[in-house]
Amino acid sequence: MKKLALLGAGLVLSGSVLADPILCADSASNCAIPGFDPADMDQIHFDTAGSGVQTIIGSPTNPVTEPLYDVVFTSDEDLSHGSGFAIITADDGWINKLSFNIDDLILPEGSLGMEVAEFSLNARNDGNDGIPAEVMISYVMSDGTVGDFGLNSMYKGGENPFTIWTNDEIESVTLMSDAGFEVASFKHLRVDIDTVGNPDPVNVDAPSHAALLGLGLIGLVASRKRTTR
Repeated sequence: MKKLALLGAGLVLSGSVLADPILCADSASNCAIPGFDPADMDQIHFDTAGSGVQTIIGSPTNPVTEPLYDVVFTSDEDLSHGSGFAIITADDGWINKLSFNIDDLILPEGSLGMEVAEFSLNARNDGNDGIPAEVMISYVMSDGTVGDFGLNSMYKGGENPFTIWTNDEIESVTLMSDAGFEVASFKHLRVDIDTVGNPDPVNVDAPSHAALLGLGLIGLVASRKRTTR
């Protein structure tokens, strides 16, 4: 992946970039992700259709820059999926819980993580017109850190796009819905992955403002000492 350049006073702290994932309720191309090209993302697809399964394996289309990997989708309910660009539904029409994670095929397990994940959810409101469906989106980072984005409302039927991105690597993402306001289908996952433990550099070739200020103060003190002798 072309590493994310999350710049700005609120994102740079003590010489490192905050790694907390960010959620955008839109597609990756419409979310403000500095330095990121959505063309770097791999589409995840299924070779064949299936139903009555709780684990589904998807693969990237034409991955070029990363090691071989699959994406594993898991749930505690029976799922159906088509072939082609990943679309998943529950056999009863409602997905209550769905997780997906990267499965390394060449590198040791846990060597790859997601830096960007884009997907869409189809919302149903179970006949309660005007009440938005809600979904809880949580994640596990490659270092084991767990977090979530709280309840997110989906105000329209059909595709509701979401994009998660981070300056670190995400191991897995889980989607859960409250009873009565459930996710009808999950579709069109695209991911950008990177090797774990390879954080983005933050101006490593240039001194920070604090360092420059410190050097300037040292020089000023040295200059004053020379002039007072």
